[in-house]
Amino acid sequence: MRRFILITLVVFMCFGTGCFYALARGGKEEEGVVKITFLSHTYEPWNNKLQEQANAFMELNPNVEIEYSYVMHADLYSKLISSLEAETAANVIGVFGPWMPKLVNGGFLAEAPSDVAQDIKNNYADFGIDAVTYNNKIYGHIQHVGMVAPVVNPDLFEDLGEEVPDTWSGFVKLADKYSHIEDMVITALEPAGDSLVLQWATVLSSFGGEMLTKDLKKAAFNSPEGLSATRAYVKLANPAFIGTDEVSAFILGKAGLVLDGPWARTFYEDSTVLKRFYTTIPPKEKFRRIASYVWLWVVNADASDAQIRVSWDFAQFLSNDENYLDMAKTIGFVPFRRSNIKDLSDDQWVKGFADSTEYAFIYYERIENWEEVETVLRRELERAIAEEITPKEALANAEVNMNKLLK
Repeated sequence: MRRFILITLVVFMCFGTGCFYALARGGKEEEGVVKITFLSHTYEPWNNKLQEQANAFMELNPNVEIEYSYVMHADLYSKLISSLEAETAANVIGVFGPWMPKLVNGGFLAEAPSDVAQDIKNNYADFGIDAVTYNNKIYGHIQHVGMVAPVVNPDLFEDLGEEVPDTWSGFVKLADKYSHIEDMVITALEPAGDSLVLQWATVLSSFGGEMLTKDLKKAAFNSPEGLSATRAYVKLANPAFIGTDEVSAFILGKAGLVLDGPWARTFYEDSTVLKRFYTTIPPKEKFRRIASYVWLWVVNADASDAQIRVSWDFAQFLSNDENYLDMAKTIGFVPFRRSNIKDLSDDQWVKGFADSTEYAFIYYERIENWEEVETVLRRELERAIAEEITPKEALANAEVNMNKLLK
């Protein structure tokens, strides 16, 4: 009985003095400091804010030490995989959503504890819950959301005497109607590059098309819906922008609509030509949809119980209402927690992104070689936009080559 009372008192005292993690979780650092490492890719303003938040977490938890490091974006994946295989990886790691199937299937990641999973289910928007769920289990907190919502130049439409369309087909009609006007485009959708499939997926889903079959074994976009969506996209993505920046046309007031992220705000504000602009929800067709992706904070499974628990608490701290709201305001991130969506809706620039979360979906499929599959699709779409092949040929070529990879 005396031993039980003594242990109870010690645990109670530790809860207030900072050694609770080590005693309660049975980690290697018993009665000492729990040390964790924390890794992300490089983006200086964001890195500085993350270090601030790590310092704040350590102030709240004096028994925790966090060592933060970051590497160049291009080097992150190779460093991540090599360190996981060598069992030297960081405890909390920022990873790109399409990498998750390989990491989960490889047994590298710790599943979220029940309290963390419940917080996500209670407070994330629906697309956010989907983004962190794999095989019906939650494996991470969202680091940030990648979403390109419509940014509109209302002056261009007013000068033409036209209303801003609410459907993709409406934009296509205007693009055809004013195709004779040089040095102006109705929309400046991505004609080539990393964001092409993301933007095309928005149009595809709006027309009712699907990327892959439900069993993820075959391409599904070569369909009547997919062809209609691709024909529309080719009309709205000007090949003149290949090799340049289609956003530049919008900044110069020569485009009516562009799809861009919240981080681009200063580009438009600094324009000496663009008089007015605003963000809005995506156009509809059969559906109103907007493709998105996420980066996540995940926890390395190769650690002590205490380190895993602290790692999850830290990831949850980074993604909680207060800290993510701070990050969204200072860095320019899309909100994904329901309270943040409401808090940010007063900002007219952020409002379009906040409102668009209602229609958001994760555009990449949960397969280990998604990035390779996406490259095949992007190459054929680029050829169609450059008028080397027709949209029908592009989908047929992509279907054949993607199915080979999916096998």
